[in-house]
Amino acid sequence: MLPVITLSTVEATAKAKGITSGNLVAKIDALYVQRLIYEHVRDAAHEVRFAGNDAAHGDLVDDPISAEEAEAIIELMDMLLEGVFIAPAKTAAQAAARQTRKNAGPTASVNGTVPSSP
Repeated sequence: MLPVITLSTVEATAKAKGITSGNLVAKIDALYVQRLIYEHVRDAAHEVRFAGNDAAHGDLVDDPISAEEAEAIIELMDMLLEGVFIAPAKTAAQAAARQTRKNAGPTASVNGTVPSSP
């Protein structure tokens, strides 16, 4: 069941970025072409897709996924989520914090407190 869930996550990730047409191969590739993911993350997403396809087509009956492989699939899915959502959000938060410090002027200290008057 895990590969099907992770496959759905890849599909939902593409949809969240406005990529709704084509099959999952095309959607993953579109994430890459639109520079939303790096090449290695695209490859990771395709590996998740392969695992999901095996599960969806019953290929796991004779050759089930091991716990180690399931963990690897989750890690690959995490790479996709990190690249598409988490890293950009962290970058935006850091940029906002920098801009806030800049707007506060020279009286603001590094830790956010204002120094007392001499």
